[in-house]
Parts: sequence; C-alpha cells; structure tokens
Amino acid sequence: MSETYEQYKVDLDGTLGDPEEPFPNLKKVKVEAQPLPLEPGYVRVRLRAATVNWRDLLVVENSPLYIPTHQGLVPLGDGAGEIVEISSKGSLWSVGDRVITVPNCGWKQGYDVADFDPVSGYGSSNVNGTLSKFMIVRDDGVVKAPSNLSWEETACLPVAGGSAWNALFHGPKPVKPGDFVLTEGTGGLSTFAMPGIPTSKRCQRCKRRKIKCDKKWPTCTPCYRVDAVCSGPPTEAKFVHNGIHATTKGIDCEASATSTSLQVPTSALSHAIVAIKSRDIQGGATYSVLRLSQEPRPNLTTVADRLAATLVRHLENGPDNAFLLTAGHIKFVPARVGASSALRDCVALLCSTWTNFRRALPVEQLINPNVYGKALRSLQIALNDECRQLSTETLAAVTILERVEVLFDARRPRHRALHGQGMYGLMLQRGPPRLGDELDTCLAFDNLGPLLALSLVEGKQVFHLTPQWRERMDEALRNSLDVPSERLDAYALDLHGSYWPSLVHQLRLVHNNPTANSMRKSAASLRGRVVKIVPELKMIGENIVEKMRRLGNMVELPDSESPLGMKYHFGNMGSAQCWVTYKMLSTVLNRILCDLAIILNEPIALLDDEHTTLSRDICMCVAYIGTLGTLPAISAQPPLFMAYEGANETERAYLRNFIRQSDTFKRRLPQSDSALENFALNTAYALTGREKFF
Repeated sequence: MSETYEQYKVDLDGTLGDPEEPFPNLKKVKVEAQPLPLEPGYVRVRLRAATVNWRDLLVVENSPLYIPTHQGLVPLGDGAGEIVEISSKGSLWSVGDRVITVPNCGWKQGYDVADFDPVSGYGSSNVNGTLSKFMIVRDDGVVKAPSNLSWEETACLPVAGGSAWNALFHGPKPVKPGDFVLTEGTGGLSTFAMPGIPTSKRCQRCKRRKIKCDKKWPTCTPCYRVDAVCSGPPTEAKFVHNGIHATTKGIDCEASATSTSLQVPTSALSHAIVAIKSRDIQGGATYSVLRLSQEPRPNLTTVADRLAATLVRHLENGPDNAFLLTAGHIKFVPARVGASSALRDCVALLCSTWTNFRRALPVEQLINPNVYGKALRSLQIALNDECRQLSTETLAAVTILERVEVLFDARRPRHRALHGQGMYGLMLQRGPPRLGDELDTCLAFDNLGPLLALSLVEGKQVFHLTPQWRERMDEALRNSLDVPSERLDAYALDLHGSYWPSLVHQLRLVHNNPTANSMRKSAASLRGRVVKIVPELKMIGENIVEKMRRLGNMVELPDSESPLGMKYHFGNMGSAQCWVTYKMLSTVLNRILCDLAIILNEPIALLDDEHTTLSRDICMCVAYIGTLGTLPAISAQPPLFMAYEGANETERAYLRNFIRQSDTFKRRLPQSDSALENFALNTAYALTGREKFF
C-alpha cells in the first residue's frame, strides 16, 4: 500500500475547502496511510466506487439534522471495493474479496427502531465514510458483492436497493404476486422498487428469427444446433402502471437514473463517462448531460456491439493496425458506435473496406457500394437533424468517411475537398473541442491535416490559430490525452504548423504586387514573420528528436540500397511521423525564405545548403516507410515531393522508384520519369506558395 492516498473531507470552518468549488464544504486531501497492524476483527478495503444519496448531501452541507456533522468527516455511506488486508487468519474475509459496505452495521436484525443507532452509520457524525481510496471497517461492516455487477452498480445497492427490498418484502405488509405498488418520484429507491416482468422469454436470436426458444440456457437448443452465440435469459422488462403494460422503450435513462454514482479513482474502470451535451451557465458553472458507456458486451446482441468488436479486432491484430492507430481518435470510437446511426454505418464502411484491403481485393472492389450508400444516407440524416448535426459522433462519422475515401477510393475523383469543406463548416460551427471528451479533442487534432490541405488549396482561414481555439488546443496538450507520447508530439507539431497556409497565401500576394518596390516591401514584411517562426519550430522539433533518440526510437543505420549509404530506423510509426513532419515544415519555411531572398536580391547559398540537408533527412526515412506497407507509403508522398526538389540526380532516381512503387495501389501518378519529376516539382512549388495547384 502506498504511503499516502486521497480522500474527501467535510470542511465546515473553511480551513480546507475552496469557495470556488461546487461543494465548498468538500475538499480532496492526501492522508498518511496507517502503518500499524489492523485491530482484530477489522479489514482494510480499497474502495472502487462510492454512491451519493440525498442524506449525504445534507451531511456535507451540514443542514439541520438530528446528527451534527463533525469537521474533517469523510462522507458517503455506500461503497464497493475489494479487501486488501485482513487482521488475522480467523477473519471472515480473504484478500481480494469483492465487498459492499453496510451503511449502519450496528443494526443487524429486528424491526425495533430503538435498535437503530444513527450515530454509528458510515459518513455521518464523526464516523468516516466511503469517499476515500482506502477504508478500515469491521468484519461485519461489509457483505459480499455480487460478481455479475460492476463496481458502480454494486455501490448503488446498500441504501437505495436495500431500502426498496425491505419496503417491498420485509415491511408490515410484504407484497405478493398481483399486488399494485405505488412508487413516488424517479430516485434510486423508487427505481429499485419498480417491479418488472420480461418482455419476452426468448433469447435475442430466437426472438429476432421468431422461432420457439426452449430456454435451456446458457445456450438454448436452436442456438446450439447452428453453433450461434446465445444471449441467454432476456434482460428487457416492461413495467405495470394501473394494469396497462408499457415497454421500457423510450424511457429517459438520464431522468430515471438510480442513485448518483461517484467514481473513486481506480486503475480499471468498467465504464467510461461520455459527455452527450453541455452548456455554460451563469456563474462559471457548466450544465452537462452524461452517459455511462460500457465496453462491448460479451454477448454481442446488437449491430453496434458487433461492429465495435470488429473494429477492436482490426486495431489489435494484423500487420497494418499501427496505421489505424496513428489516428488518435480511433481508439475512442468503439465505445461510441451505439450512440449514433451515422457513426455506426461509417464504422461499418471502414471495417468492410479494411477487410477487403487485407484480402488483397482489386482497388476498384475495396469499397462496397451498398455499405457506402448506407453510410452516406445515415450521415445526411444526422446532418439534417438539429439535435445530432453538431454532436461528436457526427464529426467522427464525417472524419471516418473522409479517411476511407482518401485512402481507398480509386474509382471516383477525389472527394477530399468536398469532405474537407463539410468538416470545416461543421467544426467551425461546433467551436473548440470539449476537453472532457477525449474523442472530441482527438478529432480536433486529427482533422488538422485535411483542414490545412483545404486551406492551402482554397485559402480558407485556419481557425485553429484564433485565440479561443489555440488556448483550448494548448490546454489539451498540457493535460496529456490518453494517447501515446509520440502521438502527442505529432499533435504539437501539427498545431504549430497551422501557420503554413497563411504563409503560402501571403507569398502569393507578394508575387502579385504590381510594382517591384511594393513587392520588396511585402517580401521584407513576410520574411520578418517567417524568421520568428523558424526558432519556435526548431525548439519544438529538436526537443522531440532528442526524446526519440534518448528512448531509442530513432537510430541511424547503414543502408547499402540508399544512395546516401545510411537510413533512419524508428521504434514506431508515430516517431517516424514526427520526424518527417518536422523536416517537411522546416523545408516549407526554408523554401519561402529562399524565394523572399531572391526577391530582395540577397544570397541564398546557405538556404540551399540547408535545403539539401533537409531533403536528405527525409530521404533517409524511405527504407523505414517501405516496411510499413501500402497506406503509410501513400501518406508519405507529400513530404517526399518536398524532398525531391533538394535531391541530386541519384537521390531523385531513388525517390522516383519508391514513389512509383507506392502508387501501384491507386495508379494516379504519371509513370514516365520526366512526367513524374514535373509532377513532384510542381507539387513542391505549390505547397510552398511558388506555384498554384494544378
């Protein structure tokens, strides 16, 4: 056990609390672990989840109660966790047992209220409760937790669930079959007390196929005969109101939730909290609608569950899974597939296309037109729906569709500009990402590439440079998203490179000046801006490179096939992406400065030498990129075009050969050496503002 751990304490005299917090009387503190052995008859519990009941709010606020709250009290009475230490071998428990706290363990049996001692209840008076990482309780202060419930579900049982059970079956008049039960409100106790009956006695497969189910679970006979996964007993219920049956479909689960579950920090969460929508309210607070999103269920009974499981398999297995993971948002998609039909159908398109790609089907057959059409229709419906058009799931669907078409569609003209325009308008209307939603935040970074491409071609403003967006994105990088460190480094480089389109368009404006004098004046002004950016990029890039070398993620090795005789080897694809992005952005700044120096009649020898070095730095990555497969090689074409300009004839032949090999998948580039060279040089000139895109 660690020397210190966190717990929350009630602060009545203002010595601990922060008045700006929603609950100024509640303060998170670090306390010293108790090194002394446990007293006989006690156990130490590591709490995994705790539950807030109405009584707990009164305790924290020290509202008029018959039991005064003491300073420094740890609140809450409900909790669930596991035994981490026992006092003796004669204990009722073993280390590792899952248990639930008994809010008032002094009242073990009987109906006489006089036997109830409220002062001995957890989380009241001076008896510490469950809002702590660890808790020491008596052996009889906990009971065994059911193994089929999550920590959060288990923590909701004691007060609300126990009260409902006692009221129904251990009160003065226990309920019997056929009795009507009146429940008041939609709180935890009322929800637990609502009697339900199965809407169907068949498993999901038998119900869907409309066949008889013999209910021989865990696998019924119809499922057993075809070796299908049986969902087992039905879990759906319908509730009785005045003798009229009404299904649970359409019930607002947020409005009828059980006791609020407050998660104690833990290393293994059973659920993820997903933000549905939020808005700021007066006073600096935020109103949010949240949802607990589970991992795909073991019995995959819905299309969304099966798709999520398929996507997870693609992410975990196969030689090309690393390329999928270079998009930081993709790891957060499986938990959200069921929240949006548009996202579900776009994920279905991604999985279908990726499977066809792995099967080595012809490129013209990779995208299934039926799956593609369904994804487009679902996305259009979501975009036309005011409630869904600005949701994170809709943006994720647009992003996935754009990636699929750019990578795999060789039959139609490129739709990147069309998708980029839609993505640009959607993100501009949504505003900066919500930092509490990692999918939303990663999408904001992952879509920088398509948006920069759109801005380079069409001259649209890069809204990531606005103060509101930049502050939010910088804060996201500081808070360390749950993505690999090299992905965060790539995000930092991409965000810094947001200036690229504006520099390109300014250089074109310089060339459009009507007089030589005004052209030189504009060139001097632009050069001043670029000169300030160069050291900023170098500081970010060199820090990343130093870390990669220190961790062994980038080493220089001999290469007999390279005209340079050396190559770079990277520990992972993310590190290679950081290096190539850093050198490509440096090349952009170098070529812009060189063009401005020519306008200002200044020497360019040093800039040309630097350009040659940058080109060779990119050229030394070719061997590693070739080991990654077809799709990474296609994505690496723009920086290779940039390197082509500064390469000598031998190096150009080496680059042409690799570019031509990477184009065997789509066959969109010119095949002859001269035509391919013109294409590469024109692309490099256009990407640096010296030519227009063709």
